[in-house]
Amino acid sequence: SNNPLYRTYNDKNTEERDRILGNFSGRYDIASWWKVDGQLSYDRSTRNRNRFLDKKFLNINNSSPANPYNNSLIFKENVLNTAKVYSLTSTFSKSVGKLGSSLSLRYQAEDYGYEELEVSSVSNIVVDGIDQTKNLPTDAIRSFSMTEIFRAENLFANLRLDYDSKYIFDGLVRRDESSLFGANNRGRTFYRISGAYRLTEDIVIPGVQEMKLRASLGTSGQRPPFSAQYERVPLINGSYELGTGTKGNPDLKPSTIREFETGINIDFLKRFAFEFTYAHTDADDQILLVPLSATTGYANQWQNAGSIESKTFEWSLTSKLINNQKLKWDLGIVGSRTRSIVTRLNRSEFGYEGGGVGSGSFFRIKEGETIGAIYGGVMASKLSELTVDENGFVNNLESISGRPVTDFVINRDGFVILNGTEFTAAERPYNLVDPTSGGRVERKIGDSTPDFIFGINSTISYSNVSLFVLVDGQVGGDIANVNKQNMMFNDIAHEVDQSRYPEGQRKHSEYFSVLSNSGAAPNQFFIEDGTFATLREVSLSYSFSREQLTKLGKVGNLFTNARLSLVGRNLVTFTKYSGWTPEVAATGGGDGVNFNPFNFRADFGAVPIFRTYAVSLQVRF
Repeated sequence: SNNPLYRTYNDKNTEERDRILGNFSGRYDIASWWKVDGQLSYDRSTRNRNRFLDKKFLNINNSSPANPYNNSLIFKENVLNTAKVYSLTSTFSKSVGKLGSSLSLRYQAEDYGYEELEVSSVSNIVVDGIDQTKNLPTDAIRSFSMTEIFRAENLFANLRLDYDSKYIFDGLVRRDESSLFGANNRGRTFYRISGAYRLTEDIVIPGVQEMKLRASLGTSGQRPPFSAQYERVPLINGSYELGTGTKGNPDLKPSTIREFETGINIDFLKRFAFEFTYAHTDADDQILLVPLSATTGYANQWQNAGSIESKTFEWSLTSKLINNQKLKWDLGIVGSRTRSIVTRLNRSEFGYEGGGVGSGSFFRIKEGETIGAIYGGVMASKLSELTVDENGFVNNLESISGRPVTDFVINRDGFVILNGTEFTAAERPYNLVDPTSGGRVERKIGDSTPDFIFGINSTISYSNVSLFVLVDGQVGGDIANVNKQNMMFNDIAHEVDQSRYPEGQRKHSEYFSVLSNSGAAPNQFFIEDGTFATLREVSLSYSFSREQLTKLGKVGNLFTNARLSLVGRNLVTFTKYSGWTPEVAATGGGDGVNFNPFNFRADFGAVPIFRTYAVSLQVRF
């Protein structure tokens, strides 16, 4: 039999990691109004991985019984990451009457490196027990190496003005020059201006202690990936296959994100604080991998090819519900809503994989569509969806001909089936197809973007005891449950088990096979509401005072205070989602769009977030 521990014992797979972090800073006050700061940050990490499966390993699943010892391997990988950041800042401060001013000039240099070397075998090793690459036949060695080095230089000028603590202005100009930009566009200038007015410094509003109006306008950028500007030519057996490479782009620019933000802050009734923010963002020159015509000799090219518009509303309310000498209760609520839409796409529409059956690219990126849109096949669920030909026969159901609309009914799951077939082996749901081409209909069947996300935190303190509770979650936002589709396709999904229904009301396996085999993308049956609320953290703490610690004798005298905490995280999730967890994200993202789990959510092999418990002791000397 296949002992599950056999391979685990014999497959020697080790990984060693080392990391060195350093930060050095210094400051010199040249005058009361002039200060100079310098900083150096260093980060170096290595990863060495070694895997060895000896020649004597018995491959139990080998299809060739005559040679069961044919699965040995050697794999070695060395990775080195380095990052160095230098900065020098000169700050000038001056006050004239009620006007306070500060000007900061800053230079920053960045130097990053990545090196990877990998050697592995593609066939058996020669001698038992020797974990060295020399133990491989010369024609069985596969090697891979990669080196990435990029540098950047940045200049900042930041001016801050404050008049009578009422009118506040802040302006920033940044020049960013990076080797990641195309050779013809090595530099880009960004800016930000912001202002605030403390209204209650001029106007007395009953019950309001502070009201501040604020607004800002600025730009920032996202750097291209390392290889985007370069020509990349894949070699197959030492030769280049025409039409398979990536064309270089010396004109590649960073994306430009232009954001306008406005908001208000209000402190009122001496115990409440409210904040509201509206932000409008235009992300232009999005960096995307664009397919090229075969006549160019290349398959694709990284280009500044798209624009995305986003609108965000954020708000928060904090309060001190109880605030006396012994008992205190603080409560905070936050919420936000974001909508993003593709306003320009200088290429054909494309999709991202969510994993699973056929690796379907069902997250659609297209002009005029929201980020997070899910496209897929459609199972007929209404009789009104059926169309007929000139003879009165339904012509838009897959594998159906010569049937009038009256031959169909809606079954228990809400799908169109042939009348009289429910709970029999002949019961089938039907894909909608185009009446002319016969191809399956594909349309928008969901959207991963939540209606809004929220968080609630509460801290209750009584004397030396404190209880902190955090709940967060979201309302709305669809999930493509690819796990369910795959499991149903393999007859192991919960829905396939019909034992909970009485005899005569059970569906046959053929029904679920058709329902789950909707092509490379899911149909609407596998799109589920991702609403959830999670008890994210509960922390119970006790603080020891100086007087209590002195009772411990000489050891207690070493500390000024101490805090003992019991902490639980990710304790429970409330949701109607049928998978392990609604906090999932899609795989993929190779064409340049960042995979934000709030934008692209598919459940394929997702591992639930671990529930953890911890004991913490903090002491202060």
